[in-house]
Amino acid sequence: ISTDKNSQTFVKVVGSEIVSIAEPNSNTTGIAFSSFGPGVTKAVVQLVRPEDAAAEIGLVMDSGLKYVTLVATIDRFNDEGLLLSDKAITFTMYTPKHVKALGMYVYQGGSTVPVDVQQRGGAGK
Repeated sequence: ISTDKNSQTFVKVVGSEIVSIAEPNSNTTGIAFSSFGPGVTKAVVQLVRPEDAAAEIGLVMDSGLKYVTLVATIDRFNDEGLLLSDKAITFTMYTPKHVKALGMYVYQGGSTVPVDVQQRGGAGK
């Protein structure tokens, strides 16, 4: 489902199949997943532009940071519908060509305080 401001995709996870999600109202890939994590069989992914995050997904982001990529919400589930937010996940977030370095932040559980993924044991390349 895609509008001018929001791209929402319901994913059935099949093995190691790469899943690409387009930017809102576009055919351009915004994010591609190579792994949703162990035990994950379903996912819901939303992509929005940073300036639309508050209205579209209810996320008021830290105004002290400069956001240059889309904002993604990623909810992952097992066959029983249990939310699996603590599993490792591997994806590529596409950035504008001029971006030389990228920090990656997580807003978890409705928090408005960003946490660098490296502080949670993650890595961004």
